Amino acid sequence: MKAGVSHRLLRPALGIVDPLNTLTAPPEVTAAAGCDILTHAIESYTTRPYNARAKHHPPDRPAYIGANPASDIWCEKAIEYVGKYLRRGVLSGLDLEARLHLALAANYAGVGFGNAGVHIPHALAYPIAGLVRDYVPSGYRTSHALVPHGISVIVDRARHLPVHLRHLAGAAPARGGADGRPDRRALRARGARGAAPRACSRSCATSAFPTASARSATASGISRRCSRAR
Repeated sequence: MKAGVSHRLLRPALGIVDPLNTLTAPPEVTAAAGCDILTHAIESYTTRPYNARAKHHPPDRPAYIGANPASDIWCEKAIEYVGKYLRRGVLSGLDLEARLHLALAANYAGVGFGNAGVHIPHALAYPIAGLVRDYVPSGYRTSHALVPHGISVIVDRARHLPVHLRHLAGAAPARGGADGRPDRRALRARGARGAAPRACSRSCATSAFPTASARSATASGISRRCSRAR
């Protein structure tokens, strides 16, 4: 299981993002990072809105407040940039314009989900990736089993994310396509068959992310939707 560690003392005073440092990144690393950017932005954009959540006293407020007008701006731009520049960045590592905009997209998605949070697909990616024991990715300088985070999210989410977004469409039709379904143009990646149904119960029991879904989410309901997507 992947666990998040958060504390105010871990926050840096300054962050420097230099696209020049990414020019030599292998195509596989670029692709994994781009997939990570895209899925974070899509989930944050479709999470339960801030004004549809329970009210809390200031000391008890959760770290993530749900989709809101400010986070929407960041997420929309991140999705736009990934859609326009990720393919270029993968095909030509020296494409500085693509590298620049992918770096911006990563920052924008970070601001978006840092405020809004994520939900069902992100919660599933943690336990599912933990089931992998012998995958060694190409493009990474390692001989040990490793699932790059961008790969873990897209393999598990590319097949299941559209299903979950269709589930959410009734609660937030404006967040999907013209017919109330998600815009597939932003979901070009295709992944291998995942093990989501086996991880649903564990995910719902150990993660707060499913509760951030715009519609109610249960282990049985998630498992049923994932099974239909296989």
